[in-house]
Amino acid sequence: MNKVRIKSLLIAMAALVAFASGVAAQVTGGAVTGTVVDPNGAVVRGATVLLKDKSRGLEFTAVTTDAGSYQFPNVQTGTYTMTVTATGFTEATGEVIVSLNQTATANITLSVAASSAVVNVTSETENIVQTDTSQVGATFTERQFKDLPLNGNPNNLALLAPNVISPPIGVSGEGAVTGGLRQRSNSFSIDGVDNNDVGVSGSVRGVIPDSVGEFSFLQNNFNAEFSSGGAGAFNTITKSGTNTYHGSVFGYFDRERFNARSTDEDGTTKRRLKQNQYGGTFGGPLPYPLFG
Repeated sequence: MNKVRIKSLLIAMAALVAFASGVAAQVTGGAVTGTVVDPNGAVVRGATVLLKDKSRGLEFTAVTTDAGSYQFPNVQTGTYTMTVTATGFTEATGEVIVSLNQTATANITLSVAASSAVVNVTSETENIVQTDTSQVGATFTERQFKDLPLNGNPNNLALLAPNVISPPIGVSGEGAVTGGLRQRSNSFSIDGVDNNDVGVSGSVRGVIPDSVGEFSFLQNNFNAEFSSGGAGAFNTITKSGTNTYHGSVFGYFDRERFNARSTDEDGTTKRRLKQNQYGGTFGGPLPYPLFG
């Protein structure tokens, strides 16, 4: 009996490790990279670069290579403070904004003077070809999702990107038409988890509007983790907790009077529409210890 229990435990542990490895392969954040140089432009090797999440308190550390470069390949989206230290140089500090599936480049010049250096870096959110990655895409924030009339679907934000059109009537699939490719070639993910329904060539589940943290739409040369489709990659991440308590309430209302007349209406008939959605969010740090 003990051998059977031990064997079952080992199988369960192996399955857990395999599952954890699969989850870790999914990218649900952005990247930060750059080069550290001295006032003469020579690279500084062995410099310590510290990233600290301003809202969650998480810290990440990297050391510059012999080429003076550093990289944080996958960190959660948000605003970070950056601190760079090296022997013989003044500490440099600044901020960097990390957006979903975007690479923020922060090239730092360390100073030997007494005054500290300030590095201000923001990652672009409009559709761009980034110099540090071959991906072409656009990232949209929570504010855009709330303010734009998207009918509760963040995937509709892809229509704001160039080389994208609305799907024609009668074509199967979900999402926009990207680069002339059919919708059935699109792929969908939520928080790095596959959200594809192969039966209908679309997504399996949607998300409530106020749970969306960021949305990114990739349409060309995206990285291997998004290779399940050849057209557009629709990636949504939900909000995460912070070290402060926060919350919100929302209400979405839709009526026929708020919309243009549809094709099945004439002067004597009117499509009746009444849709109300209510909800709220609340988040913050868990008490420690959680029990007791």
